[in-house]
Amino acid sequence: MKKIMIILLLLLVCGVGGFFGVRFLLKGKEVPPPPVWMPPSQAAMEGELRRKGEVMYKRQYYAPMIALYHRLLLKNPQDLEIKKKLGLAYFGAENWKASRQFLEEVQKEKPNDVEVKDYLQKIPQ
Repeated sequence: MKKIMIILLLLLVCGVGGFFGVRFLLKGKEVPPPPVWMPPSQAAMEGELRRKGEVMYKRQYYAPMIALYHRLLLKNPQDLEIKKKLGLAYFGAENWKASRQFLEEVQKEKPNDVEVKDYLQKIPQ
């Protein structure tokens, strides 16, 4: 019991002494204010979402990837890269109708995209 009391007393003294010691060392010195938190820019957030989508595609997590890319498509409805990724995700999830819809939209704008042509040929009739 005595050992516990001594340890608690030492911790209390060191804690209080440490606090006042730090205050003494900082006295007279200007302490910078803490940094102000700023939300990330829209472009940074979009880049992060796209990166997450790529990771999901590699791991074959098609359902969350589809939800993520639909969210991105709401912000950029004309983005062909997002539409292509959605088509590929639906292809992976074996939703042939949705896959064909998105991939055909991309093919209209980019008729020379070999990957889109390849996936469109693989979709069962």
